[in-house]
Amino acid sequence: MRGPFSPVFVGRDAEHAEVTDAIVGRRRRVVIIEGEAGVGKTRLITEVLAGLPASQERVLVTRCPPMRVPFTLGALVETISRSPGDVVEFGPLAGALRPLFPEWADRLPPAPAPAEDRGMERHRLFRALTGLLSALGVGTVVVEDLHWADETTFEFLLHLVTLDEPVIGVVATWRPEDLPDHDLIARLTRIAADQRGQRLRLEPLDVEATSALIASMLRRRGLSRSLAIHLHERTQGVPLLIEEMVRSLYDRAGPGGFAGEWTAARVRSLAPPPSLGDSVLARMDAMSASARLAARALAVLAEPADAALISQVSGLAPHAAWDAIEEAAAAYLITSGPDGRLAFRHGLVLDAIAGQVPPLQRARLHQQAAAVLSRTAQPPVARLAWHLKEAGDLGGWARHAEKVADLALAAGDHVAAKDILVDLITCTEQEPEDLTRLAAKIQLPAITGEDEGQRLATALRAAAGRAHLAPLVEGKLRYQLARIIGNAGDILGGRAETERAIPLLVTHPSLAGRAMINLVHLSWLDWPERTREWWLRRASRLMRAGDASELQLAVDLTTVLLRFGAEEGWAQAAKLPMRSSATADRLLVVRGLANVGHCALIWGRYDQADTYLTAAAELAVEYGYRLVRVAVGVMQVHLDYLRGRWTGRAVELEEICDDETIPASVRLEAGVVADLIGIAEGWPADAEKRLRAALVDSADLLGPELFVEACAGLAEITLAGGRSGEAVQVTEQPFGLLCRTGVWIWGSSLVLARVRALLAAGYLDEARDTVASLEQGLAGKDAPAAAAALLTARALVAGAAGDEETGQLFCQAAGGWERLGRPLETLRAREGAARYHLRAGARGAVSDLRGILRDYSRFGAVPDGQRAAGLLNALGVSVRAPGNRGGRPGYGENLSPREREVAELVAAGRTDAEIAAALYKSLNTVRSQVKAAKRKLGVSTREDLARVVSQERPKTTMAAGREPGGHQRMAG
Repeated sequence: MRGPFSPVFVGRDAEHAEVTDAIVGRRRRVVIIEGEAGVGKTRLITEVLAGLPASQERVLVTRCPPMRVPFTLGALVETISRSPGDVVEFGPLAGALRPLFPEWADRLPPAPAPAEDRGMERHRLFRALTGLLSALGVGTVVVEDLHWADETTFEFLLHLVTLDEPVIGVVATWRPEDLPDHDLIARLTRIAADQRGQRLRLEPLDVEATSALIASMLRRRGLSRSLAIHLHERTQGVPLLIEEMVRSLYDRAGPGGFAGEWTAARVRSLAPPPSLGDSVLARMDAMSASARLAARALAVLAEPADAALISQVSGLAPHAAWDAIEEAAAAYLITSGPDGRLAFRHGLVLDAIAGQVPPLQRARLHQQAAAVLSRTAQPPVARLAWHLKEAGDLGGWARHAEKVADLALAAGDHVAAKDILVDLITCTEQEPEDLTRLAAKIQLPAITGEDEGQRLATALRAAAGRAHLAPLVEGKLRYQLARIIGNAGDILGGRAETERAIPLLVTHPSLAGRAMINLVHLSWLDWPERTREWWLRRASRLMRAGDASELQLAVDLTTVLLRFGAEEGWAQAAKLPMRSSATADRLLVVRGLANVGHCALIWGRYDQADTYLTAAAELAVEYGYRLVRVAVGVMQVHLDYLRGRWTGRAVELEEICDDETIPASVRLEAGVVADLIGIAEGWPADAEKRLRAALVDSADLLGPELFVEACAGLAEITLAGGRSGEAVQVTEQPFGLLCRTGVWIWGSSLVLARVRALLAAGYLDEARDTVASLEQGLAGKDAPAAAAALLTARALVAGAAGDEETGQLFCQAAGGWERLGRPLETLRAREGAARYHLRAGARGAVSDLRGILRDYSRFGAVPDGQRAAGLLNALGVSVRAPGNRGGRPGYGENLSPREREVAELVAAGRTDAEIAAALYKSLNTVRSQVKAAKRKLGVSTREDLARVVSQERPKTTMAAGREPGGHQRMAG
């Protein structure tokens, strides 16, 4: 008796009608079909296409392969390239398609003149591609497994669904659990959710549909419901798993397995296989050696392929390959797609077969795949490199892997590029000159693991220690080594290697200048101001003597000048480009904008900060630099906090703090800014715990600017709690840092906190000395924030001394803060003036205080409002003190609203993938929020999280501060 039949299409009538209507009736511009692996997305598409009328416009069907670094528009280009003969005449823009279809060079018109910018160039390409689809008569584009597509494919699909003419519909399938983390997903789903589209989620089959599917495979009616329930429980209703389970049970039962009634008890006695792989491999064992070889060749290729490619990779003769493929298809392992290429019926089948290929045979198949691909007119670099590596040909892999890394860098995927480059440096034999080039391409924020940094350092240190190296080569190696170990926190080691590298780089001025700048970043803690300025002057002269267009050195020099308070840095900043047409320079441009914006924030030039950070954020989105965009976003929230726009922003920062895919330094800055917002909103206990922990556990990552600001926040908390002596103690170390380094632009908030603490503790002379130090340090610098802080500090000291000019000084300080757009500090200065006028018996002081209290309440500055209300009530003026309402949103050890939302869905039994789909979030974000919720509630399992989801248990960890290291916090 033959085995089970292919199952009928069941349980998808409504979805079938929706997709058919979208293609035939054109009532939807985009349909997204989503669901987990094996749920039947491909089967639904196949059934819909099979039932289309003959008169239907052409449907272009393509599938995205699971490449680690997807090719730009790769799936669409591969499918379209097989239909050039259908085009009668190419449109006038078709010349823009030459990079995508070099094999059509004799048919395409000349390439158009270069576009002015990348956005215009991409739009021209999309228009040309749309025109090509129209010329091919395509009415609908079906893209399967869109979760594996590159970002440009997402952008092109968005372009298609928003066009008025020509009208080309889009049908896409994806797995929510495998979606990449970028905002193009959200844009496409928003369109699918409105009247232009339809979003269909394929759920697993229910018991009735499961029963119908089993009956169709066994050609038996009247199967017991208990059997369907039993199989449904074991498979959770996933059609592919149901099908594989039935086949496995049939195979294990043998030909006589169906002689009697197939009851649930009989099924239990047979016992289903421990995994899907058992079922697949059992069928593999039953096939001929040639069929197994063909299936393994397809598994090694890991993407759809035609019979000719399978023949070449497997080494089977063409006719033998066809016979083998037909045998594998008869075993329900391989199927033919709409484009005629062969693929496994599901990715689970591919995984099961690929995982069981014998090691030696796997290496040989990868080697043959690489040989075949290398002979093509345009070898696919990423696939070729992967096959060579899997074959054990590290030399061949190395020749192509750097190109793959360059493609990843061009696409903005610095983490993928870093992974490849680290392997190249540490796993292959490289000449010292090549090591320096490879290491220079690694973006330091992408290195998140301690092991990676150690592996890189070991390889570079060994190369630098080789005998008879040319001085320049050794210098480059030691400079790259200094970057890596300095980034890992080994400040002294980084300094030592940089000092050894600089004299060796004498013949490479721009690199020598960058090494000097790196030395400044690593040594500022111990150097006096004059030493730092001497090194910066040397670096500046090298830039002028060398290649003035060397953008890397220009960005580094501008950053270090501004960061350490050098006024000439603004002249350098004005020379930096605001964008670049050269792909290689794009990250440097974004880095430059972000760094200048960050420095403008420190200096108190908030309009400039807004301009530069906005430009950096826009370019980071345009170029696809996700991590840079997150870092800039934190800076923008920091700026908004200073300008009094902090309401609700802590929620955004909390999500960043819990996302482990983001570099630690960025998450740390997000946490400190969230703490500062918490202080302003009146949550000192939460803020104090986290600030103390950050100042001890993560001081090296804070950087000096944030370290000083965090200490100021902690001092503000202790002072508000009546602990003036402790507040003085908290400010001692950061104030000494300012005095030693002379970088007073970092100290606007710290000096104010210290002066208030000293005065509260009765140290008037020390407060005067603090003000004098700030005044002397700001001489010749246009640092508006520090200058406004100086005015307030003078007023505080004058008030403590009983000077008559106190009121006037507070008014001047309020004006300075108001011009900056710092409302909270403006109100505090006005409050100081009102308090002085109140003591002097001036009329209107009480009225002024009432107005200030109203403004505090309006901004949500609870502690300041309570202080002002306390004074008014003491005077006999009955006012209501502002207070917090409910729990602090998105902050501390309590669950944020978004974390609680996720936790409640966990309690409802939803998986992370289902939660991501329901809330339109990335899977990484959901996982981070589940992890954060478990940590905050002190539980380790999802079951315990569900049990205590409404019971928050804040933890208390107190710590003392330590001085920061020399880590460079700036972007890149």
